[in-house]
Amino acid sequence: GGAYILYLVHSFCCTRFCSAVGNRITGLDQVCSILEQPRGEHPHFRWRIQCYHYETRTRQESYTDANGNRKSRTVTERHRVNTWSSHFGGVIPSIDATRPFVPDTSALLTEIDTQLDLDFTHSNYLNCYRHWLMANRFDIHADESRTEFLPSRKEAIMAEWVAGVRPCWLRRTFYVLATMFLCSLCFRLSVQSRSGYQQYTYRKRCYQISYAPP
Repeated sequence: GGAYILYLVHSFCCTRFCSAVGNRITGLDQVCSILEQPRGEHPHFRWRIQCYHYETRTRQESYTDANGNRKSRTVTERHRVNTWSSHFGGVIPSIDATRPFVPDTSALLTEIDTQLDLDFTHSNYLNCYRHWLMANRFDIHADESRTEFLPSRKEAIMAEWVAGVRPCWLRRTFYVLATMFLCSLCFRLSVQSRSGYQQYTYRKRCYQISYAPP
């Protein structure tokens, strides 16, 4: 049970292949247009914090002993209690330093995975993030996270350079079915044997963000 759930989580959430199968783009011009759009965008960001502490609580529990007698006992439990939470977001001014995309059309289908590389050398972004966290810590523990992204960037696509070359079974629906029947690896290997692979990295030189201390 548990192993199967982990397998499903990995197949659907921890690989980019599922995203690529669901993001099929047909035609060289269309693929290049989709990949070019994020180059003109500034990165966006989201910060989140959830403060919490643990409380020890007791409760009475009834049970039957070995002799069949009903008795009660005190059970001690540890509970997480969420308290203060906050979030903050905005835009990071930047200059694009991404190299032009050069399509590899040696295969009729190509899986293209994209990455985002942000240079904060000349930015106050990380210092502002650390300050914001300190200003919002109101409890013993805290879950903290930050995310940077380009609004139109797709993490993975399946480029179909010529319309109609994709096999009829290369669809997200069939990938889901293959995964449910423990055949996701076979499905992926079959697709990858018929397609090429490229990585494309968006690079941004980031500058000062607008931030007012809370």
